Amino acid sequence: MNKKDKVATKNNELNKKIEMENNRKAETSKMKEEIGEMEDATKYGEFISSYFAWMTLERQKQLAKRMEEIDRKNK
Repeated sequence: MNKKDKVATKNNELNKKIEMENNRKAETSKMKEEIGEMEDATKYGEFISSYFAWMTLERQKQLAKRMEEIDRKNK
């Protein structure tokens, strides 16, 4: 294998890596569009779950506040 072939092989490998990275970015972008800018996802697109069901972050905060109020009444 001469030097020219080695360079061509290396360029092909790099092009494949770039293509894979671009595909990953496109998939991530598509997923973000499908999910939208909802409050039940982190900035990394991970869902925030609750114990019994999927709830928005705002709903989880409301329930936590309600439980704190119930706890204060019982003291």
